[in-house]
Amino acid sequence: MDAPVRLTKMMEKAREIMTAQDYPKAIRMLTAILEEKTHAYSKEALELLGLARERNDQVAHAKAEYRRYLELYPEGEDAKRVNQRLVGLISAAQTPKEKLRESRITTQPGQEREAEWEVYGSLSQSYQRDASQSNFIDTDVNFEDEMESVNRSEIATSLDISARRRSQDYDLRFQFSGGYDVDLLTGGSGDQKSLTEAFIELDRQSQGLLGRVGRQRFRSSGILSRFDGGVFGYQFNEDTRFNIYTGFPVDSSKDVFIRQDKWFYGANMEMDALIDDVDVILFAIEQRTDHLVDRRAIGTEVRYFDENLSVFGQFDYDIFHNELAMFLFQSNWSLTDDTKAYINLDYRSSPIITTSNALQGQEGVSSIKELSLSFTDDEIYQLALDRTANSTVVSLGGTHFLARDFQLSGDLTVANTSGTSASGGVDATAATGNEFYYTFQVLKNNLLKNGDIGILNLRYIDANSANTYSLTANSRYPVTSLWRVNPRLSLAYRDSDDGTTRLSAGGRLQADYRVKRDLLLEMELGASWNRQESSTTIDTSIDYFLLAGYRWNF
Repeated sequence: MDAPVRLTKMMEKAREIMTAQDYPKAIRMLTAILEEKTHAYSKEALELLGLARERNDQVAHAKAEYRRYLELYPEGEDAKRVNQRLVGLISAAQTPKEKLRESRITTQPGQEREAEWEVYGSLSQSYQRDASQSNFIDTDVNFEDEMESVNRSEIATSLDISARRRSQDYDLRFQFSGGYDVDLLTGGSGDQKSLTEAFIELDRQSQGLLGRVGRQRFRSSGILSRFDGGVFGYQFNEDTRFNIYTGFPVDSSKDVFIRQDKWFYGANMEMDALIDDVDVILFAIEQRTDHLVDRRAIGTEVRYFDENLSVFGQFDYDIFHNELAMFLFQSNWSLTDDTKAYINLDYRSSPIITTSNALQGQEGVSSIKELSLSFTDDEIYQLALDRTANSTVVSLGGTHFLARDFQLSGDLTVANTSGTSASGGVDATAATGNEFYYTFQVLKNNLLKNGDIGILNLRYIDANSANTYSLTANSRYPVTSLWRVNPRLSLAYRDSDDGTTRLSAGGRLQADYRVKRDLLLEMELGASWNRQESSTTIDTSIDYFLLAGYRWNF
């Protein structure tokens, strides 16, 4: 899924969650949206994140988000609204409150009270089951086969926890996000652990020092993924910070142990307001894999914001392989109060150029060390270049509000991926040519009753090997203040150049019931029907899925 459509869907979900008053879940969703590179929803998502934290009684966090918003977007009616919320929180904090209990900690006049821990998070657990039935007919040889299977049956547990302790001199934070899935299938893949985040961070505000150690992400650094390692920074002044970092890349959250065949080190300089309304970040990084250079890159990120325009650019060049790893350009305009538009360009090597790309297509080889038994270092570097294509994606689109609760949006995306060369026993791949993605969406709030959302999405894909037409309709409907449902229907048809056609239809019903403020019961069930036909075969399948569980926010 291309980034604009994916972010649109994430933002729609975040709005739905806010409407449902599930603020801890909204916080997680909005935080994920803001972790993306600057996009059309950055401004709205940041305001909603502050509001979600405020309504979740995380007053200190809400103040921080509102202040961050005003730093990035200081002008306009939106800024006035956010500033009013911030002033309200500050005024409320200064208003004397009724004393509920006598404090056990006594302080002398002028003495700062000892900092206290703030702990919050969520625990979720669910049963998930996927099953399918299929029927395959080959009329050419008069063959028919039927099969039933259970593809997944597991109990999934997820824990997200944050702990924070702040004073005038320091801010200490611990973050953990992980899970454990119990596989109930006989002969299945077995239980699975996952670790998304696990770090401790100390910010010595009075001295301008910051350190974070553990599993984490660090944006604007040239680091391509999560990593196990450390980041250490020094704040020279309000606008300038220097960071150094080192660690081991993490390919998947399923990798719960530190891998040692790859490691990196790097540094960046963050310069806010280097020129009026322009923020600049410079970075340099080197990554090693076994005894070879995996990646050696320099780059920059530039951001510009004003009341009506935001621009983001990123440049990442591998000076070892002499290849452009990535160039991004994203721009968003507020043409009027009701109309917004964007143009994005994403050019990158695919996958991002690293020496590890040489492993693609090599059967029975899982490391550069093993590959070195068959190829010289220079041959491995060339294999990496041969396995790496170049991808170009250009998107443009916009959103228009016909009314406060009635929104139209559309976008056009053109994508192209180059071919790769044959070498090292791996076949060449052909270029895709230009592929076109057209999307049109209608969104209506308060369709049947106050608080509901209705969304209709039309999409057409003109790809190199097939044309695909799809229609989806979904809604978020508050049955009561505690009970909400989210039905979704989809229909798709694909016509391939080889004469194969595929028709798909599906439905899903998601529901949640709030037992009390911090406990939510969740359920989701659905099915999809698929029929693929060629000149001699018919392949029909029905897939079912079920999820039932709970989420406890604390």
